[in-house]
Amino acid sequence: MRKFIARFRQAPMFSTVYVLGAALSVASVMLVAIFLHVKTSNIYPEYSRDKLLYLSKSYFSISKDQGNNHSFTMEQTSSFSPRYARIFADSLNNIATVAIIKNPPQASEFNFGGNILTNLLLQNVYVGDERFENVSTLTATPEIFSVYDYEFIDGAPFKDSSGPNAAISDRLARRIFGTDKGVTGRTFNLSVIQYLISGNFTDEQKEFTVCGVFKEGSRLLPSSFTEIIAPLDINKEIEDTKIELSQSVNPMDGQGELSLVILPHEGISQASIKEAILTQINRLHSQPFNSIITYDFINGQTYKNINTMDEILPEEYEFTIGSYPRSALQMQLGNPENIYEKFNFAGLTKLYGLLILILLLVPALNLSSLISGNMDSKMSEMGIRKAFGARNRTLLRQVMNENLWLTGCGAILGVILSWVGVLLWKEWLFTGVGSDGGALTTADILLDPAMLFAPKVFIAAIVICVVLNLLSSLIPAWWALRRPAIDAIKAKS
Repeated sequence: MRKFIARFRQAPMFSTVYVLGAALSVASVMLVAIFLHVKTSNIYPEYSRDKLLYLSKSYFSISKDQGNNHSFTMEQTSSFSPRYARIFADSLNNIATVAIIKNPPQASEFNFGGNILTNLLLQNVYVGDERFENVSTLTATPEIFSVYDYEFIDGAPFKDSSGPNAAISDRLARRIFGTDKGVTGRTFNLSVIQYLISGNFTDEQKEFTVCGVFKEGSRLLPSSFTEIIAPLDINKEIEDTKIELSQSVNPMDGQGELSLVILPHEGISQASIKEAILTQINRLHSQPFNSIITYDFINGQTYKNINTMDEILPEEYEFTIGSYPRSALQMQLGNPENIYEKFNFAGLTKLYGLLILILLLVPALNLSSLISGNMDSKMSEMGIRKAFGARNRTLLRQVMNENLWLTGCGAILGVILSWVGVLLWKEWLFTGVGSDGGALTTADILLDPAMLFAPKVFIAAIVICVVLNLLSSLIPAWWALRRPAIDAIKAKS
């Protein structure tokens, strides 16, 4: 340490420039490391993120030849109906915990005659006469509390889906009740207002009783972030669709707005889950079904609409989940909407690996040039030590140790700069990873300490420090020490 301080005093300009160069390099790579950590690691409340599977899309198509040059074709990609969500959940009960989630309705835009018409959606909470706007809601079966590890600071999660109980986040509790303690048993109204392009609107209101208050997560984890967790009564949902489980399976009834989050039991692999789901898909797809199909015929100026009951054979339709179920990593870094997308993990690794390599290599080359110039001032000392029997590897180790101290100081400064950078540029850094799939405001992005002070992040900093030191100091030091001792002693100090 004393030698390091003495060396710093001997060459303050070199040492300062070296530390700042290393700090900028480490900070750049750390920003990438923190981004990937937030997107892929086990973070509250998704402590089992590395095990979770998501089944949220299915594809259904019919190609029916009616004869007389008439045919019927239809294809659709959507989430699951209550009936099908129940079928898949029941088929996995022995090997996994399955939460059924109701996808929230989304605001949408339509282009009509060149004019953009918006289908707006607002979710508001009413406590008495006071209104609180734009509240995030997750409607799910009680298994959601086993799939995601929400930490309750008051009350408990609901166990009965048929009741009017709901869990709320501590932040929302403070917002609507003024406190997050002792609010269990209090009531609020949830209003979902949807403004339609026709100019009309629907307003669905429901009263809930608070059963518990949980610690709110971060919007950077879009799958689990919510301010209200409301119960989903899957049996009632099935009854509302007027389809009984005992009826014959009809894939046309499989389209809906429900998704499944699957946590395999201990010792059960993701491959086993996929195999069980595909077995269920094959069973469903092996059956013919009857359905009313509408044929629209245009004959000259005559338009004729025909509704007919047809039997659809297995070879005339396709019902598949494509590449689903997908892991949390695939959902976060892939395209959840493309049902057939094959997740290119190798390509993604190469992309981020190349980015990190560039962020390390370019500064390393600059630092290497800096060290090469600095080595000239030390050659006389090195030459004398070589003349007295010092080996090249001993001198090389000395040079690398001195530079390692400088790189270490730069790494510490770089880690601090990366934390400051995340806090200052978090809106830009995490654009597009919010709960609504769009950009987030600075106020929306709450960074849990686990996101910044994770062991993985510190390990990454240490590895970066060592690699940067090797890249920048090893080659110039080795080439300098290859000079004969007499030439080194004659070198200008």
